[in-house]
Formats: sequence, structure tokens, C-alpha cells
Amino acid sequence: MTCPPGSDRSIGPRVNPACRAFDFTLAFEDVVLACVPAAVFLLTVPVSLARIVRRRHAASWWSWLLACKTVALTALAADHIALAVLRQQREGLQTSASLPADILNVLATAAALLLSSANHAWSTRPSNLLAIYLSVLVLGGIPRARTLWTIEPNGAAAATAVASVILVFSAVVFESIPQVRRTREGEEPVTPEQTSGFWIRATFAWLLPTFRLGYSKVIAVEDLPVMDAGLKSQVTHAQLAHKFSRYARHDRHGLVRACLLANLSTLGAAVIPRLCLTAFTFFQPLLLDRTVTWIGDTSASVNVGKGLIGAWALVMLGLAISQSIYQYQSSRFVSKVRGSLLALTYQKTLQTRVVEQGKVTAVSLVGTDIERIVAGFRVLHEVWASLLDVAIATWLLERKMYLACIAPVILVFGFIGLTGRLSVAANNAQQRWIGKVQERLRLTTSFLDGVKSLKLLGLTEKMSTIIQSARVEEIKASEGYRRVLIGMLLLSNTPLILAPMVTFAVYVIISVYWKNTTLEVAQAFTSLALIALLALPVVIFTQALPSVVECIGCFDRIQEFCHYATTASDAFDDPNDCEKCSVEPKTDQQTQAAVSFRNESFKWKETEPAVLHNVSIDIQPGKITALLGPVGSGKSTLLESILGETLSSASRQGLDGQRVSYCAQEPWLEDSTIRANILGASEFDAEWYRVVKDACGLTNEIQHLANKDDTRVGSKGANLSGGQRLRVALGRAVYARNRLVLLDDIFSGLDERAVGSISQRLLGPNGLFRAQRVTVVLATQRLQVLNHADTVLCVDNGVVSIREPQNNGYANLLHSIRPKKDAAVEEAGTETLDTSDDVPKEAANEVITDDARQRMHGDASIYKYYLAASGYLAVGGYALSMVLWMFFAEFSTVWVKWWSEEDSVHPNRRVGVYMGIYALFGVLGALCACATASCQFLFMISRSGFRLHLDLLTATEKSSYWFFTSVTSGEIMNRFSQDMELIDMALPIAFGNYASTAVSCLAQLLVLLVFSRYLAIALPLLAATLYAVQRFYLRTSRQIRLLGIEAKAALYTAFMDSEAGAVTIRAFGWQSHYQHHAYRLIDTSQRPVHLQNCIQDWLTFVLDVVMAAVTVLLIAIVVTWRAKFNAGSVGISLVMIIGFGSSLTRLITNWTAMESSIGAISCVKAFVDRTDADDSGASKKEALDPAWPQAGAVQLSHVSASYREGERNVLSDVSLSVTPHQHIAICGSSGSGKTSLMLATLQMIHAQGEIVIDGVNVSQSDSRTLCQRISVIPQDACIMPGTVRFNVDPWGAKSDEDVQRALERVGLADAVSSRGGISVQMDVKAWSAGQRQLLGLARAMMKDARILILDEASSSVDTETENTIQDIIDSYFKHVTVLAIMHRLNHIERYDKVALFDSGRLMAYDEPANLIVGSSFLAELKK
Repeated sequence: MTCPPGSDRSIGPRVNPACRAFDFTLAFEDVVLACVPAAVFLLTVPVSLARIVRRRHAASWWSWLLACKTVALTALAADHIALAVLRQQREGLQTSASLPADILNVLATAAALLLSSANHAWSTRPSNLLAIYLSVLVLGGIPRARTLWTIEPNGAAAATAVASVILVFSAVVFESIPQVRRTREGEEPVTPEQTSGFWIRATFAWLLPTFRLGYSKVIAVEDLPVMDAGLKSQVTHAQLAHKFSRYARHDRHGLVRACLLANLSTLGAAVIPRLCLTAFTFFQPLLLDRTVTWIGDTSASVNVGKGLIGAWALVMLGLAISQSIYQYQSSRFVSKVRGSLLALTYQKTLQTRVVEQGKVTAVSLVGTDIERIVAGFRVLHEVWASLLDVAIATWLLERKMYLACIAPVILVFGFIGLTGRLSVAANNAQQRWIGKVQERLRLTTSFLDGVKSLKLLGLTEKMSTIIQSARVEEIKASEGYRRVLIGMLLLSNTPLILAPMVTFAVYVIISVYWKNTTLEVAQAFTSLALIALLALPVVIFTQALPSVVECIGCFDRIQEFCHYATTASDAFDDPNDCEKCSVEPKTDQQTQAAVSFRNESFKWKETEPAVLHNVSIDIQPGKITALLGPVGSGKSTLLESILGETLSSASRQGLDGQRVSYCAQEPWLEDSTIRANILGASEFDAEWYRVVKDACGLTNEIQHLANKDDTRVGSKGANLSGGQRLRVALGRAVYARNRLVLLDDIFSGLDERAVGSISQRLLGPNGLFRAQRVTVVLATQRLQVLNHADTVLCVDNGVVSIREPQNNGYANLLHSIRPKKDAAVEEAGTETLDTSDDVPKEAANEVITDDARQRMHGDASIYKYYLAASGYLAVGGYALSMVLWMFFAEFSTVWVKWWSEEDSVHPNRRVGVYMGIYALFGVLGALCACATASCQFLFMISRSGFRLHLDLLTATEKSSYWFFTSVTSGEIMNRFSQDMELIDMALPIAFGNYASTAVSCLAQLLVLLVFSRYLAIALPLLAATLYAVQRFYLRTSRQIRLLGIEAKAALYTAFMDSEAGAVTIRAFGWQSHYQHHAYRLIDTSQRPVHLQNCIQDWLTFVLDVVMAAVTVLLIAIVVTWRAKFNAGSVGISLVMIIGFGSSLTRLITNWTAMESSIGAISCVKAFVDRTDADDSGASKKEALDPAWPQAGAVQLSHVSASYREGERNVLSDVSLSVTPHQHIAICGSSGSGKTSLMLATLQMIHAQGEIVIDGVNVSQSDSRTLCQRISVIPQDACIMPGTVRFNVDPWGAKSDEDVQRALERVGLADAVSSRGGISVQMDVKAWSAGQRQLLGLARAMMKDARILILDEASSSVDTETENTIQDIIDSYFKHVTVLAIMHRLNHIERYDKVALFDSGRLMAYDEPANLIVGSSFLAELKK
């Protein structure tokens, strides 16, 4: 045949076969492959250049990489000019668009050179635009070079075109190489993700160093790449806060809109790759139709088959790349959302006053709501993309099945409509569930905060029962949500089963009764592929929409929490900008009052009466003002009112930004070093730090520590005694050098000698506060402190009045407290910090993390543990129904093959039989899917949730005392919050999706191998590839998954600590410091989470590439051995391979999601297995008589004790004897071993020697039983969630009248009555520390124990209340053995004996009268 003239000048796209076989026209190549890319590139270059100049970063102007880029692009420009000249010389190579195409190519190359140079100089990474344009140029240049070579083999134009392709490819390679530049001093290091080019990031090649590292060793968070600068929480928080500030308090869904607007560019970056993903997805059924048709047409050219190989390769690789870019942009989007929401929540945590707090807590938002938002936003684009996919699939299906396409469309939209209704129901059910989760977390937080006191009280088991009951209520509430979830899962999966059935049913009716046609093979399998592509988006949509809708409810809860802080400023000040007090004395006189109130009233709740009435006071600057009053009179309320923490009748908002040194009655300390706690946010000044340590009596103690100032204080100061915690907090207040200092009974936990020494150095005539003219307001009951005051304010019954000193000072105000002597105050005794600070911190890691081998290789026992918790019967039913479901779903495709082949020979002969059985497969598959979902969501989840939480709670409740001094509450809370969230929600869904997809993949693979026999040759290679990939992937993935879970523990600790210490942080004005610290913690927790997402996306990309290779191999086999295949076999193989590719991707995605979630099971199992129980040997110990102890005799013989076996002793060779009913006072300076004696008696620390109570060696009993039989009033008064009655009588053994009498006896009856009686829930914030101690005394009165141990039970009460407590001890507990640890020695003569301790040794044990003589140690303590 002769080539018609002008064939290459038409737009084609295919040229006349007489000219060239299977080729484009020159005009099509000039317009589509040259003009369009160059024009688009030239239009977008100015925008890109403007962005580079606006955001430019300093970089090198010249390097070898820039030289290579310049040479390649310059040579390319010359090549384009040469090609233009050569084409103009040959008329056969010219079209009307050839000259414009060549000119545009030259201009585009020049623009590329300019863009490359500017980008190299001023940007951290190569240009995305340039990489994409050059890549398109490569793809377009290959067919252009082939065409020219076909027209003129070995011609100059063809050679020039080939050279052009090589040069463009070289430029692509150079533009993909990361731009390494030197980091300037003080500048943050640039991450591999930031410096990588388009193709490095699209293929996730920047992760390879991390993979190698994870494969070769156990990695830590520090080994991971740092966060991209654009993902840093400080940046994303600023963007979100700016957008959120535009919305008023009551703007509906304001935070959702602000979040989307703040991250709009990142959100939009995923749109184009998602559209490309849709396009490549729908090219598959079109290619399938063309391939099956070509196989069936024996006269078709083999060149068409070769073209099909290239087309399949292009489509499958395009699918992999577009999916990769889309998932990468989605990962960046959710990382930005998570970081910004965490930072915003932390900011509002610092700003929210106690009086503004509501039901929503920061911990529940961090552990539940934000994680659900991240999960929902991950599939945000799938909502609109799924609807687009449904529309395209419907249009393509109509072209194959005519009106039969209406059937699946009606089915699909019916299911979508039902999904919308269920989404609303799911949101409502989820809110009810989250409410129960929040209640359980509130109880758990309270339990962990007071766990050491609860252990002393023997109430951990009782509290555990309450928490587990809350867990049961939570599981019941979640069942409503899970039932809705089952409905949504059925709605999402049923279309996959029923859509082909109804489509073929309608088509059979049309073909038999209307068009008189039959079901052709190509038509059948193309339709199956299209139906799958129609139904699959419905599956995705029905799962994505509820998740997105649920996000709105979570956003609303965060927005509600953010609006609690109605009076706080959003701005943070620099903590180093405020005026500081100088060490030198001030000479300027200030006349304005430091604190002034005029007829103001203060209360804690709008609905409650005022605590303080008509307060009118002026506190003069530079003066020391003392607050005095009985327990619960309002002293702490007055101090916090000065800080602006209460509701004022004058709408007061604090001290207008003035920084205040504040010490709460229960000092707030972070789990950090002593030095870090003293410094806070202040800069280190060595000389001033030394002065502060001396003034607060810390120098000698610190010198005796192995780590000196770097000794950790433990969670909530657990490694320090009560007095030591107070002095460290006092040191922080002094070190800050603020103009105003507020001290809330800070001296209550110190012995008399330490009180005298410290008060003299700070408050005395030559004290630091006097020298600096600092204004001090302090609540106190100590006469030694009170005598330093310039003014005393008495607070009683809500009234504040000024009292003047009498002839004997302020002694009359304190009644029974004797005035101190005017002798010089001696140096405080040498004290040592409790040795619990020596408990190795690594102990926590042993409990929380897996060992190195398990981290890298995994542990199959974890899955066994989870399945056992789920119940083997439920698991067996789940597995059986799952297998049957997948069989009916996949075997139906084989049935269609048999049906279509029979119809091609005997049209419509047994169409009813085939259609009936096909429909039966669909119905049975739907029923089995329903059974599968029910087994999992109604039985497995409920049982596993109950069992795993019970195991975790039991392990926590039985943990030894030292365990809670070595592990932060945030680490344990991470188990109860994050891990339980994963176990309840993420893990079951991921496990179910993985199991169903795994069975489906296995079935598809079997069908594929049966009908594509020659493909089995590649099976060993495929298996080896997948094995190598998963082995390389898993070692790193497992470790990063565990790092992600563990990194959240520090974040939980920060939120819990900051929530507890928010008043202190606001008083000092340190919000900025702590916010920046939170940024660092958030970024640290984000590193493994973001990297895990990227690693999963990398795995998806690799599998997509593998499936592309398998598909191309299959097509190549079919084309090569065309005669050995029929259309039906090829059709079913392609349908299966399309399905297998998406199924394999979903399999790995779900598997990685399951692996991430199974990490929660791993952490729970490790916690349960390795937590050191304090009754680990209880089964071997003797059972005690139920009535023991009956007399209360205590005998200690040569007792030495340490916090853990093998550590240095905190008690050394202590021997003493206590007869029944004796009252023993245990005295000594802080850290002398008094509390250690109590812990050893209760078997809470490792003790050697004999401790015998009523003839029983207590080493034969466990500590939990001892605490239940012995009554203890701990130093930290414990208030449990519940009513007043429950707190007084948690055992429920007494009547209401008994409880009421106990409250009257301790003087709390009126306070309880004013708050609604004993049946009202307790509000901890409304009870002062002294009132809580009195409540603890009432609780001890309810317990019929023969031994009572008091640990500083009167440290936080006034003198009159102290007298009342002592009267109760002397009368009510007259026939009870009493061991009273005390610092305040006012009533020491009323005890039978005194045990005097120092440095862990018993220095004296005698009657008080014999010890309080001369210069004895006890006499010194009383001074």
C-alpha cells in the first residue's frame, strides 16, 4: 500500500497504516507531545520563580551539580535548535505545528535553565515543576524519536531526536539529586525529605538510609530523620491559630473550617495526583477490553499486541506513581493537622483556669479525638473522588451493558443514601461512646495521680473495680456504635457482591426478551472489571464518609475545650523579658500597693456562693504579709484570687501580666532533675543558684547524691519526701526573682529546725526577700514564720481582716503554739534525699518496650495473646464465615467464565441456571459477610476489650511501690488511653480488613495460576521479591511503630503535668517556655508517626511496581504465545490481576495498619508480663487470720530496708518494740527514714530482718493484705472520684449515721452540708489540703483496724484543727496502736514514746520527757 500524501499533517492521532505500522502522526506529536507541555511549562515558570525568590534560602551559587545541570540543559537547547534546522530542511518532516513546536521547545529549555539555576541557589530542594516537565518531555520524546527514525533510519534528524531524549533524561537525573548544602551555625539541619527532588520523594527513595539503619540495628527516635520544616508543630500551630482567631466562640464548626483553610495548600496538593489515579484506574478496563478483543481476533496485527504491552506498562506505572504522590501528600496533610491540633490543645491547657474547666479534658482529646480526626482526614479526598469514580464507571458500564448499568447504579446510590443516614447515627453513637471513654480516663487519671496513697490505704483493688466497671459501661456504649459500624461495613461490602448479580440479571432480561443477544466473553469480563470499579468506590465511600463525619464531632469537642479559656490571651511572652529582682538591695521606694482589692468577692463556680466576701485589702510592696485562718477558711482561695484563678465580682483577670513566684500547698514538680525544677524557665546563673540552694537548705542534701543537681525528682516528685518537694518548689520561687511571691503553707511539711533556718534566710531581717524588697504573701500556721510578718490577714468564714501583733507577737493568734526563742537559727541538719531517686530510669523502659530482638523480628505470641483475649470460639466462627464469604465472592468470576463460554457456543441455552447459581453466590456471600462482621464486632471486640483492659488494670494495681517512682504516670496513661483506643477501634478494623483481603488475595492468586498457567513460571520470582521486600520493610517498620507508641508517653506526661501545674506556670509567666517545650515533644512524637506513614506508602508503591511487572509479564506471555490462550482465560486472568493488584495493595495497607495497631497489644502484653508486682509471691505466702491483727503489737528486729534489692539501704539495723495500744511518735528531719519505716512495715520496699505484728512475720504476707488490715493516713491526702460518703467509707461497711458522726467529729459536717450532703459528688478543687487531711482521718475512723499509721496527718492544718486531730487520736484511737510520723512537735508529750531517726538509723527510742532535755537532737528539732 502507498502512503497517502498529507497523512502526517492530520492530527490523527494514528497515522495511516500504509505509511507506518502502529504510529502517531507528526502533527499529533508536534501539537500534543511538544507544544502543549512547553506552553504549559512557560506559563507556570514565572509563578515558580516568584515563589522561589519570595521564600529563598541561602545556598551555594556554584557546585558540580549545578554545572552538570547547566551543561545538560545548554546542550539540550542546542540540540533543539539543531533539530529545528534539520526539520526545516526536510519537507517530509514538516507540519504546520513543527516550527512553533521547535521554537517553544527552545524557549522552554532556556526557561528551564533559568529555573534550575535560581532553584539551586535559593531553594532547599530541586524544582518539582522542572522535574515533571522534563519527565513529560522524556515520555513525549521517545515516540517522536521513534517516528523520525521510522521515517528516516539513520538520518540526522532521528539521531538528533535520540540525543535529545538522552539529554533530557540526564537532566531529569541531575534534577532528582538532592541539593546538599552546608548548615549555618544556629540553623536547623535540613532533612533528606526537604532536599530530595520530585522523583526521590515520589518513589520514597529518601527513606532507604532509614531502612538500612533499621535493618542493621535497634533504632531510637534520635536516629530518625527530623521533621520537615513545613511540618513543625510551631509553624502549623501558628497557621491554625491565625485562621481560628477569625471565628467567634459560637461559630458552628469554626475549628474545622480554620483547620482546612490553614492547610489548604497541602490539602490541594493531593487533588491532581488523585485525579491522575482515577484516570489510570479507568484505563485498565479499557485496555482489558482491547486485549481480550485482540486475543479473540486472530487477524489482528501483532504490532497491536506489542503496543498493548507498552500501554499496560505505562498505565500500571502511572497508577503506582500517582498513588504514591497522592498518599505522600495525604500523609503530609494529616501530619500538619495532628501537630497543629496537639499544639493548640496544649496552648489552651495552659490558658484554661480551674474555674473555666468543663467536661472535656486535654488527655481525652489527645488520646481519642485527635487520633480519630487524623484517621478520618487521611481518607478525606476519597469522599469526592469515590463519587467521581462511580460516575465514570457508570458511564463506561453503560457503553458495555446498555440499560443494565442502571441496576448497579440504583443499588449503589441506595447504599450511599443509607450510608449518609448511618453516618449521622454513627456520629451520635460515637459521641456517647467518647463520653464513656472520657469518664474512664478521668477515673484512671485520678487513680494514677493518687496510686501511692491508694496503695497505702489498701484501696487499689476497690478503685480498680470502679475503673473496670466504667470500662464495662464504655464497652456497652460502644456496642451501639459497633452495630452501626456493622451496618456500614455491610453497606460498603454488599455492593461488591450484589452489583455484578443484579447487573447480569438485568442484562439477561434485556438480551433474552428485548435485544436477542448473548453474553460475549470480552463484554463479560470488561463489565466485571467496570462493576468492580463501580462498587469499589462505594466501599471506600461508605467507609470514608462516616470517618469524615465523625471528625466534625471530634473537632467540635476540641473547639469547646478551646473556648473554655475565655479570659486568656493567645500571646505568649518571652520568659526572659520581664523585670527581675536583683540580688542587691533595692533603694527605690514604691508607693503603689502590690495587691489591692476593693469590696470584691470570689468564688469557684457561678452556681455556688462566694468563698470570700467583700475583700478590701492593700498589700504594700516589699512587705511580708501572712495569712492565718482555720482549715477551709479560704486562705488558698485568696492566694489564687490574687493570681486571677477564681471568679471575681469585679471581673478581675489577675495581675495584668505581672510575673509571680507561686508555691501551691501541694507543690508541683516535673519529672526532671532538681536543677531543672529550680530553674524552671529562667536562665542559669551559677552564683545565684548557689545562694538559692543555701537559703532553701538544699546544698548539703544535693552534695550527698551521686548525680548531684542532676538527680531526677520522679513523677510528681515521687523520689523526694514531702518536705524535700516543698523546698525544691520554694527554691524555684526564690530563683525566679519575681517582685511578688505567694507561698501557700509551704512550710507545713518541714521540721521545726528546717522551718527556722529557711524562714530566717528568706524572711528574716537579713533574708533574701527583705534584701530585695520582694512582696511576700504567705499562708502559714508556723509561729516561727509568722513572727517575720509585717502584717497578718486573718481569714475566717469568708471574711478577711487585718490583725495587729500583741505584746507577745502573734502567739495569741496561734493559741497553743509556743513562741520560738530569739536565739540564732542553727544550720539545718544534714539530710539526704530519699534514695528512691536512685531507682534506675531504665526500669520503666524495661516494662514499656520490647527487647531488641522482638523489636526487629516481631513476636507471634502477641497475636496468640490477642486471639485468646478475643475468645477462640468467636475467632473460629469468624474465620469460617470469612472463608465462605471470600469463596462465594471470588468463585463467581470463574462461574461467569463458564457461563460466557457456554453462551458463545449455545446462546442463552441454560441462562436461567447460570443466572440462578450466580445470584445464589451473591446472596450467600452477603450472608457470610454479615456473619463475619457480627462475630468480630459484637463478640471479639467486646471480649478482647474487657480482657485486655482488665489485665492492664490488674498489673497496674498490683505493681510494686517502687514501680510508680520509676515510671511516669504519662507512660502508664499511654497504655490506658492510646493503646486502648487502638485496641477498641483501629486494631479490629485493620484486623478484619487484613483477614478478608488476605483470603481474597489467596483465592485470586489460585484462580490466576489456574487460568494463566505460564504465569506460574514467574511465581518463584514474585514470591522471592515479596519476601525480600517484607523482610527489608518489617525490621524497620516494627521498630518505628513501637517508637511511635512510646514517643507519645512523654507527650501524655507533658499534658498531664502541665494540666496539674497550669496555675503555677501561669503565675510565673512561663507559658511561652512550656509551649516551646511542647512543640519539641510534639515534633518528637510526630517523627516516627509521619515516617511510619511514609514507609507504608513506600511499601504500597513497591507493591504497585511489582504488580505492574507481573501485569506486563502476563501481557507479554499472552502476546508471545497468543495461540495457546483463549479470550476467556485471558479475560479472567486480567480481571483477577486487576483485582489482585488492588487487593494486594489493600492487603499490605491493612497489614501495616494492623502491625501498627498490634503494637498496642505488644505494649500491653509486655506491661502485664514484666511489671514487678508487690505480691508476686503471694501464692506461696501464708494466709492470715481474717481477724488479724487483734492486739496491735509491733516488733522490729535488726530491720534494714532498700527500695529495691541490691541498692543501698534507707533503713539500717532498726530495732524497736511497740506494745498494743501504745502511741509512738516517729520524728526526724526530712529524709531521715521516717516514711521508709512505714513502707518497710507494710512490705512496700525490700526489707531484711524481722517485722512481727501480733506474732506474724509480715514478710510472709503481701503488702496489699497488710494495707487492707492496717489503717494508714498518708501525707498526700487521697480523694477518690465519687460521693463524700464513698470517700469516707469506701468499704461500704458503715451506715450513713456513722459517716455523719465521723464528719462531725473531725469538724467537716458543716462544710459537707453546705455542699449538698454526703451523697453529693466531691469536687476536689473545692476542698483545701487541710480539709482533705481531715477527711482522711474520718476515713480511718470508719476502718476497724488495730494499728493506725499517720504520715504527717496534721501538716496542712491550723493549730486549732491540729489540737482537734490530736484529741481524736487520744480518744477515738485510744485502744489502737498508733505510729505517727510528724514534723510539728507541739503535742509530742502526749505520745507514749518517741522514735527519733536520722540518716536511716534509729537514734533514740524513749519517752518524750526523757528526750526533750538539754541539747538533745529532739530538742533541736523542737526549736
